[in-house]
Order: sequence, then C-alpha cells, then structure tokens
Amino acid sequence: MADIFNEIDEELRGDQMRRLWSNYSGLIIAVAVLIVVGVAGWRGYEYWSQVTARADGDKYLAAIQLSAKGDYQGAEAALKTVSTSGSAGYRTLARLRGADELVLAGDPSGAVAAFDAIARESAVPVLFQNFASIRAAYLALDLDDREKLEARVKPLAVAGNPWRHAAREILAFAAWKAGDSPAAKSWVDQIETDADTPADLTNRITILSAVINGNKKPDLPAPASAAEAPAASSPASAAPATSAPAVSATAPAVPPAASVPTAPTTAAPETTTPAAPAQPAAPTTKAE
Repeated sequence: MADIFNEIDEELRGDQMRRLWSNYSGLIIAVAVLIVVGVAGWRGYEYWSQVTARADGDKYLAAIQLSAKGDYQGAEAALKTVSTSGSAGYRTLARLRGADELVLAGDPSGAVAAFDAIARESAVPVLFQNFASIRAAYLALDLDDREKLEARVKPLAVAGNPWRHAAREILAFAAWKAGDSPAAKSWVDQIETDADTPADLTNRITILSAVINGNKKPDLPAPASAAEAPAASSPASAAPATSAPAVSATAPAVPPAASVPTAPTTAAPETTTPAAPAQPAAPTTKAE
C-alpha cells in the first residue's frame, strides 16, 4: 500500500511541474537568458574599464613626464584631455594635477580658480573637494584678503575634520599677515595642542610661533653711532657709511689692519694751531 501512495504522490508532483512549465516556460527561459546576458555584460564592462583605465593611466604618466621636462603648459593640456574624456578614476586626479601645473607655469590665479571649481562641484568626492579648498587657500595666501581665506577653510578647521591641521595653519598665517597677533597665536595654540598634528606642520608652526612672539617685543632703536654697535659685529659693518673717522689735533690715528677700509683715503691736513708745550698731547682716537 505504501508503494501505491508514493507513486500517486510522484505523479501529482510531475503533473504540477508540467503545468508550471507549460504556463511559465517562456518567463523562466527569459530570466535565465537575462542572467546569462547580464553576467556576460558585467564581465565585458569590467574588461573595458580596465582597458580604458590603463590607457588613461598611460596618458596621465605621459603628462607627468612632460611636466618633469619643464613643459608645464603641454602637461596641463594633456591632463585636461584626461579630465574630460578619461575614466572616472582619473578625471578628478587629472584636474587636480592640472591645477598644479598652472602653478608651475606661473599662473597662480588660474590655479586658484581651477581648485575652486573642483571644490564646488558636487560630483567630486567630498575628500577631493576639501583637498582642493586647502590647495586653493595655500595659493591664495598671497592673493586674497583675510576674509576670503577664512571663508575658504574655516569650516574645515573644526575638531575631527581630517583637514583641520592645514586649515588652522592657513588661518594662523592669514591672521598674522593681517596684523592680528592674538588670533594667530590662538590658531597656533590649537595646532600645538592637537596630538594628531603632523610633525612637519608642527615644525613650520613653531617658526611662526617664534615670529609672533618676537613681534610682541618693542622695536629696538638703531644705534646712534658706531661705538654703540655690539662688540661682536665686524669692523666693516660697525663703521657708518657716511661719517668720516675722527682726527686728533696732532696727527691722524692709524686704525688696525683689520679695520682699514678698502677704498683709498686722503690724509687730513695738518692743523695750524701749535700744541701747548705745558700740556700733554691729546690722545689719538681710532676710527670706529
């Protein structure tokens, strides 16, 4: 009896499969074909992407070689071709390097504009946008005023931002350049107290800190005469350029050999007033 029931179940399942196949055979075949075509298309796209990326990489390296030879304009033109028709992986990279080539070609204003365009483009990854803002700000230190520089990088100077160290350095230099030493010192303190500050930036900011602290000291007046100059200075630098050496009433004093000027000098004329015999001769003074 058990064998009969098993045979009946098998026939029922077979009938169900035949009905499903007759009803949905076309759909099943279509799905299978789509899967095969999709996999083949994806593999073909990966192969095409690799070939295109290799070609763009060769173009990029060729542009770098032009830059190494000093042909910055040619390198910028080659990079522009990659940035417009190259693969997605090289477009932004070529645009960033092309902006740097403008700097090497002597066009910092054009480079700043190129970096700003990258920073404003929403299709560019945020990491590259922020990098472009930092590069533009570094270049604009000699071009823009303090307000424009702060608008560029102040949002990046917050804690936790990976570009905060460079942004704070730019803000410190901008404040110092504007004559705002307290603000510059504040940014310097934030850099020095941040444990994640890179070592090279710490070395640079230490120099700026020394300059800021030196600016707080009053300016020392210039020496009134050569005699007030430090003893360690050389005789040539201690002697004033426009003053003549002092001459005694009896005879001109001869300076040491180390302080004899290279230019020919004329002897001072003898004085017509005789020296008093009861008094000692006036001491001679050396030329400073």
